[in-house]
Formats: sequence, C-alpha cells, structure tokens
Amino acid sequence: MKDFVDEEMGEGGYRDPSDYFNALLQEQLKRKAEQKLEGLLQEGLATDSAPVDKKDWEYLRRAAILPLVMSTNLDQLTDDAMKLPLRDRVQLAQRLVSTLADEVEADTEALWFAEAELRLEELRSGKVQGVSAKVSFRNAREALKR
Repeated sequence: MKDFVDEEMGEGGYRDPSDYFNALLQEQLKRKAEQKLEGLLQEGLATDSAPVDKKDWEYLRRAAILPLVMSTNLDQLTDDAMKLPLRDRVQLAQRLVSTLADEVEADTEALWFAEAELRLEELRSGKVQGVSAKVSFRNAREALKR
C-alpha cells in the first residue's frame, strides 16, 4: 500500500500522503455532489413542471458543479504554487497583486474623495479647527525625525 501511495504521489506531484489523500477526498466530494445533482434533476424532470431540454439540463449541471470544480481547481492551483521555488512564488504574487491595482486604485480614490468631503464639512461647520501649512509641515518634519 505504501509503495502505491508513494508512486501516486510522485506521478501526481503531491507534497506528501496527506496532500494525496486530500485530493482523493475532494474528488469523492465532487462525485457525490454530481450524483446528488443528477438525482435532483431527474426528480425535477419527473414532475409536471415546465419541460427541460438537453441545453437546460447541461446549463443546470454546469451551474451547480462549477463552484465545486472551481474550488477544487483553486485548491490544486494553490498547492501547485506552493511547490514553486521562493523566487517564482514571489514573482507570481507580484503578478497577482498587480492585477488588483486598477480595482484598488478606483476604490481608494473614492474613499479619499469621501474623506476629503467629510473633512471639509467638519471645517465649515466649525467642528474642527484648521492648522496652517507652516505648523502642519513643522509637525510632519518633527514626526519624521523620531
């Protein structure tokens, strides 16, 4: 049994037996979900509801199974990425983070705009007092020296 598991680990690129058995469990969960879905779809077809054609059937199957497949794929992708050398993992992380830049920048800009409006309203209402640029820069320079 140990030889078989070792061989499977080598062929599948698994880190250790736990990684291998985790993959087996994920596949079994996927199979069980597919069986359950198949049963529910068959049950639905047996009712007097609106007819479902083959195209509808495939859509329902994909829609229900896709999250399971994506989760399994993400887990596998993560496992594969963790096997990369440190330098490659760093480069991969940099590439992934760089794809978020536009989305984060848009969100950040909106948040700063809202913050600026809030501060302006606080100044206008007298809730806070303004500080001159001279004092503000002096405080900043002193803080940087610490």
